[in-house]
Amino acid sequence: MGSYPEEFDGFLELAAQANYCKFNRLGTLIAVGTMDGRVFIFDFIAQSISRIFNAHVQSISSLCWSRNSRKLLTGSVDGCIAIWDVLLNQQLCIISFNASILSTLINPRNENQILTLPLGFLPIIHNLQTGTSVKLDLKSVGIEESVSAVVFDRRGQYIIVGTSKGHIVIYNVIDLKTVAICKQSARFLNQIKNIAITRRKDFIYTNSQDHIIRCYDFNQLLDSGIFMNAVEPLQKFEDNIGKTSWQFICTSIDGSYVCATASKRQSMYIWEKNTGTIVKELSVDKAWKEKLPKLLQNTAYFGNPITDVQWHPTKPVILTVSSGVVSIWTQVFVENWSAFAPDFIALEENRKYVERESEFDFEDEDADIVEQDVKIEDEDAIDVVGIEHVPEVFSSDESLDLSTDIKNPNNQLWFLPVNSIIDNPEVDLLQLISAAESKKETNLKVKKERNMKVKKERIDEVIENCPSSIDRMIQSIPKKRGRPPKPKTKQ
Repeated sequence: MGSYPEEFDGFLELAAQANYCKFNRLGTLIAVGTMDGRVFIFDFIAQSISRIFNAHVQSISSLCWSRNSRKLLTGSVDGCIAIWDVLLNQQLCIISFNASILSTLINPRNENQILTLPLGFLPIIHNLQTGTSVKLDLKSVGIEESVSAVVFDRRGQYIIVGTSKGHIVIYNVIDLKTVAICKQSARFLNQIKNIAITRRKDFIYTNSQDHIIRCYDFNQLLDSGIFMNAVEPLQKFEDNIGKTSWQFICTSIDGSYVCATASKRQSMYIWEKNTGTIVKELSVDKAWKEKLPKLLQNTAYFGNPITDVQWHPTKPVILTVSSGVVSIWTQVFVENWSAFAPDFIALEENRKYVERESEFDFEDEDADIVEQDVKIEDEDAIDVVGIEHVPEVFSSDESLDLSTDIKNPNNQLWFLPVNSIIDNPEVDLLQLISAAESKKETNLKVKKERNMKVKKERIDEVIENCPSSIDRMIQSIPKKRGRPPKPKTKQ
């Protein structure tokens, strides 16, 4: 069994239409962009929502994590990119452009350097420390073509640019000088749609308009120079029968497998790099019909192509986004309990269990004297606190910092706490109680003033209407009939 996904394993539940997703460096967090401009942060293990950002006013078009997972870069169709503090759930800065954002990336070794590709424009390098911006002009190297794909190499030392006519241009990130210029084919000039970089080993995969995915050795591209020579790929991947056009690509940890999504179907294919053969074909429609029949009662979910695909950094897990749903694809695991307990017996039907004599006794009276004298040795202590070095995540040219202190801004963010961080629970509790009492008194005061105002208005209304009421009462009293009173005489 290969290290690649083989079956559908559910989906992420969110009350929005997803269109983009991205794993962080460790694969513990997932950022999901939606059509309404929001970004959801999921815990991969619990598959629950940890954060929600109201990032943009239009749909998300690009996502990128910083190396320590503490910052998230978002790009949108509204022409803006924003940087977010994931732990504090707040926006750090925002930059506007005159066009939609095709791609925006953070340098994996320098979080202050940002690479952005607006629609119809040249790539732009931003330095957040100095506030400067520099365009990568291809005309200076004799290439009058539009840029269709950009990416950093895995160590953040070079910028790799793919053009509309199949050229690959490599820049140095420090001085932005051209290091190498080559082309994929000597005869055909086809657009490079996207580029994928492996996390281990120096492999580069390109997806071109000619329906062919090519694998290159990055060191070979660097050695090609700036002479625009055609470089032969290590391997080619294509659908020889159906001539399928590929939309997005992603690779496994070391580039042993490459996954591509079809442009006009809800399907993806997985190839093995060494042989160049297809080892697995996964269909979103077929998986949903088998396991999610209620979801497919809505015809809007049928036939829509996959809009994004991401491979887990350390595990054989793939995420796909289609029709607003983020699907999870994993391996087929077969349970083999006999490997842990040799005397384990798998039962095909229920069987009445017969307890053995002295099975649950503290001391086995029937055991031999020799067996009773044998002392049971204590098992070795298991370290559940320490973190082991993971070669898939850490490179050999960097210092390892495996601390889990989330308050240190330089440490790796392994997870997101569900509750807010409380430095002193007693003080914070008193503050909460005081704030609640103050709010209660304020509400009572406002309510009392409102009641007094209503009573005053009613009294004023009665006073205004009182004279007319008294006149009507006097007029309604009947007059007495009789002799008029005698006038008083003076004595």
